[in-house]
Amino acid sequence: MTEALCRNLESFTAIIALLAATVATSASSTPVLDPAYGAVLQGAAADKLLSQCSRPAPEHVEGQWVPSSDQLHDLEMRLPQALEEALAKRKGNNAEASHIARQYAGFIAAGRKIIYVNAFTQRETEPPFPGRDPADWRHDAMIVCDGGAVFFGVEYDPETHTFSHFAFNGSMG
Repeated sequence: MTEALCRNLESFTAIIALLAATVATSASSTPVLDPAYGAVLQGAAADKLLSQCSRPAPEHVEGQWVPSSDQLHDLEMRLPQALEEALAKRKGNNAEASHIARQYAGFIAAGRKIIYVNAFTQRETEPPFPGRDPADWRHDAMIVCDGGAVFFGVEYDPETHTFSHFAFNGSMG
């Protein structure tokens, strides 16, 4: 009976250690994106994302496609960590992933499907905006000149699950 109790105690201890590790991992400092601040653009609205004024945009675009919700979910799970790493290399002012809004567009560039992320601060989605309805960001490309690291673009390859070509807007001053 004592031997069985020891085995149960060892199993219980192993389960507690696994739960503690899981909680520690999920409580990491990497922020989570709010899905309410993501929108897919298509057609002419998506094409406008290719004409940024403060940073490069995808080149050699041959067409468009519509990313699936699973592909967007995967992108959103990976973007905060990728942004953190890109900002660390940049050593500039920081953007916090939990406070960014995102526009997504599926492009075919140089024969590969990519999802282009146009990111900007959530403040840009709220009033007051002279001559613009805040809800437009879900349907119209947000092009912001300068603004700093809270405005950026990045390409995501849904096949390889990798980000490339992080491009941050110019400084605010």
